[in-house]
Amino acid sequence: MSLNISFTDKDGLVFSLDSGLPLISESTAQSYESNDSVYYKYNTITFDGMYYQQSDCSDFPPFYDLAREGTTGVLTIGGSPYTGHWTSFTSDSESTRWNRSIPYTATFTTFPSSGYKTYNSSFSKTVETLPYDQQYGPIYKVTVDMGTAGILQAVNDDTGQCTNVSLSGIRRAYKDLNLRYSQQVTSNSYFGFPTGQYEFYDLQGSTSFDDLTGEFSIGLSWIMKPFNSYKNPYHINSNRTESMDANMQRKIEKQGIIYGLSTGIFPTGIPLTDIDSCTFRSSTISFDTHMKYKHALSGLKEINRSLSATAGQGLLPEDSDWGGGVYFPKAKAPPMSTGNAAQSQLGYNPYAGTINYSYTFDDQAASIVSEAIVDSLTIRNKKPQYKTEFISIIGRRHGPIVKRSSFDYDVGITSVTYEGVFPKETSLKKYSFRQSIIDKINTIVKNYAPTADNISIAEDKQDLNLTSNKVTRTITWHYSACSS
Repeated sequence: MSLNISFTDKDGLVFSLDSGLPLISESTAQSYESNDSVYYKYNTITFDGMYYQQSDCSDFPPFYDLAREGTTGVLTIGGSPYTGHWTSFTSDSESTRWNRSIPYTATFTTFPSSGYKTYNSSFSKTVETLPYDQQYGPIYKVTVDMGTAGILQAVNDDTGQCTNVSLSGIRRAYKDLNLRYSQQVTSNSYFGFPTGQYEFYDLQGSTSFDDLTGEFSIGLSWIMKPFNSYKNPYHINSNRTESMDANMQRKIEKQGIIYGLSTGIFPTGIPLTDIDSCTFRSSTISFDTHMKYKHALSGLKEINRSLSATAGQGLLPEDSDWGGGVYFPKAKAPPMSTGNAAQSQLGYNPYAGTINYSYTFDDQAASIVSEAIVDSLTIRNKKPQYKTEFISIIGRRHGPIVKRSSFDYDVGITSVTYEGVFPKETSLKKYSFRQSIIDKINTIVKNYAPTADNISIAEDKQDLNLTSNKVTRTITWHYSACSS
């Protein structure tokens, strides 16, 4: 009975040879780790023979296409099965040209046999203590890197699924890595950190693979805060500046940025695309990033947007002439007691999950007319008086005589001007203005009329710009102090 050689791949029998068999040799190799322990063991089977072409020059032995494609399967020699893949095929082209015979050498390599380690694993974890971070405050920053390098293919790999050598290694590496990852992520602990003792924020991670080495790896990073200490899912980085200029005008600025943090739970397994068909794709892992903006909005509610009536009263002027003198209270200072910001700005970034804010408080007095955005009242007063002249008589021995003579009379003048800008009306027709506001302005201005005899109105006018909603109201009175 002659020796039989046959090969079967995932689709069935590829070839079977009973005659014209090549010289068959087999060798065993072992790969060692740095500590000299067996890493894996495999066999290499070499076929040296001559193939005689039966038809045309495109006729090659079956080993040629198998080695070119690295086909995996089971090679049976005299009833002994070897699971592995075809690795090489070489021939002498000159011989083929003249006598249509092909001397060849083909090699078949078995997968690492069971009972030996068929992958190389790595794991690292670092914890960085940050006393204060601009975005997070006091935190722990944790990074984890895990990797597994699958060594070619193992004898127990499912060659019916992965016909590519390195993809089979990735498939096996993923299974090993996913098992070790799942052991680190439980309902009570994430990589050794109890979920009842820490809050976990901003998980970020990604998977990667190398189809040349059969390596599959994952990298993770997240932020951790002790539970019950910094449990708010946001961090506010703020500052406040207070100043007083040489004119004793006070100003307080509050500004900062609110960072929303993403929250969630760690996935219990590493994501992978269709492992059963050896289709791989890098994936990302993260908490729900939409939660960042939601949490930033909740942090905005914590911002104090008002001031107390006594805020800034302990300020000193900034002018260089102050010279460190004893502080004195600001006389008749327009109060900040309204508590409202003179200027405010908010910047929202839903994509980054941040909110910028800026509030400026100053000594601008409360509006004279409560509905006004900004307004002012100017009062000018000139009292009535006689015009006089002085006459000097020269030549006297004891000096000149000065004589005073009244020749005219100036009336008193009181002029009051109110200017105010008001919000656009939304409940009235376009280009409308409330009469009740006009009435308030008239009452305020007329209250400054002089108390005297012979009062007359020299000017009485009102300008109303309905485009800008600005009102200018002016009254000028003339008066005299005498009764005739």
